[in-house]
Amino acid sequence: MGDKKRVKQSLWDRIKPKPPVPTRKTVSVALQLMAIMLESGVGLTEVFNAVRSQMDDLVFDKTLEDIEYKVTRQGWKLSQAFAQYPQVFPAYCVLFVQAGEATGDMASRLRRAGTLMERNDNLMRQVKGALTAPFLTVVVAATILYACVKFVMPRFIEMYAGMNVELPQITKIVIAIVDVCNHPLFLLSLITSVVIIKSYWVEIQEQAFTRALQIPILERWIGIVLGAQFCDILGSLVKEGVSLVKAVQMIAATAPFRTHRSYLKKFHTSLLEEGAFAESMSHVHYFPTMLTTVATVGEEIGNLDTLLGSMSNILEQEVDMTIRSIVTLLEPVMICTLGVVTAFFFVGLFMPVYGMLQDIG
Repeated sequence: MGDKKRVKQSLWDRIKPKPPVPTRKTVSVALQLMAIMLESGVGLTEVFNAVRSQMDDLVFDKTLEDIEYKVTRQGWKLSQAFAQYPQVFPAYCVLFVQAGEATGDMASRLRRAGTLMERNDNLMRQVKGALTAPFLTVVVAATILYACVKFVMPRFIEMYAGMNVELPQITKIVIAIVDVCNHPLFLLSLITSVVIIKSYWVEIQEQAFTRALQIPILERWIGIVLGAQFCDILGSLVKEGVSLVKAVQMIAATAPFRTHRSYLKKFHTSLLEEGAFAESMSHVHYFPTMLTTVATVGEEIGNLDTLLGSMSNILEQEVDMTIRSIVTLLEPVMICTLGVVTAFFFVGLFMPVYGMLQDIG
């Protein structure tokens, strides 16, 4: 009985709505506003009040209110309060604040954390934006096709049923598909499928990521995007005086996708045991080759943080080109696929009409 209850709770945990989280853009703007006011000599309480008055996000307002209470009333450090909200403030943001507390230069650390968060958010927005247009095209086209299957095609099928004609094989297949789509259980099964996909969405994303790494062109694209993000965060942390081992460990702990985290953990373990950064990076096989080359040069000349920053800029340009390539490739593939599916339905539906017109002629 207890096992069944745990299973039900687990399923409910999967499908229940997640608590809202402020966008990275909102958090980035807030951090930079805090930096500006701290530089102007404004007290921490007034800083929190001013930032809260500028934010329209009620969830983030509650978060800032709680952080303000912990810092100004209970004597918490700002980094400790930020660490209580890992979904809002990434680990590197907490680390920057800790560096600011140690050096006394909190404003510049908050500004750098906000800037880094904004750059990473823009990078993810670019990737999502590239996939949004093809996805919307598929959804709209599928909706229109389903409306035709639901309301238009049954009329033709009824007409053919009342006529003594031999239907082509393609027409029989189309009729079978239309019957399935118009069955009362079809909509229920569709809704059930959506619920199941939502329940296991994280696992689906993880599996899709793992499978994508097995396709060379997708592996290259993924390596460029994740490599740019890795260089940006690592370069900023190293510049703040964080050790390479600690920085890689933190990035590995907060990286997206389970598979990516496992590769970064291998990277961290190798770096911890052997101390060779470039060789350890080879464990993440999908990172661009030039990234390993730059890391090797950076180790030799002792200027790794600067080279990582330059490499991040280069990879961001590669990301722009990659996104254009994705859009250029996906759009015609989607259009061609939808064209073939639509042509199959309508050729199968109207072929008997064409045959009858030939007989009349």
